[in-house]
Amino acid sequence: MGNVLTVTIALSLAGLFSFSTAVTLSPDSAVSDDRAAAAVATQQESGSKLPISFSITTDDVSVDPEEEEAVIDQDADLDGGWNTDKDVCAEYYDDACAALEKGLDGMVGVDYTPKELVGIQIVAGTNYKLLCDGTVVYPGAETQEYYITVYEDLDGNCTITDITEA
Repeated sequence: MGNVLTVTIALSLAGLFSFSTAVTLSPDSAVSDDRAAAAVATQQESGSKLPISFSITTDDVSVDPEEEEAVIDQDADLDGGWNTDKDVCAEYYDDACAALEKGLDGMVGVDYTPKELVGIQIVAGTNYKLLCDGTVVYPGAETQEYYITVYEDLDGNCTITDITEA
């Protein structure tokens, strides 16, 4: 049996109009239901400012065991979500440390030493979340652990966006 997906689409316009449909999809079928899209288009064309809500839910998903790994790998690369997989984080550790160094350039008062990359998030650039040791530049100061998030834009510019005690 191939991948089978049942999708339920619900649309509501300010409580005045509601629509719901369920569609079952498989690789062998090409099913489309344009009623929800037509309702949204009609609302947009009329220039109405009615609140609109739209939801899609899925259930009854079955996957061939041979295809399961490919589905998992595909989900791990979704843009916008944090990836905390240890192998992925290990792969990007050096890039994250370089971004951290660039982001910290010019900041004084605390010395930070990266220990581990705990998450990576692909956005319009990359967010790295590192676990670091931080020591205030003061004789006898104790070292504390911090989570530092650094954003690297598509041009390679780096900015510290968050520093939080671990």
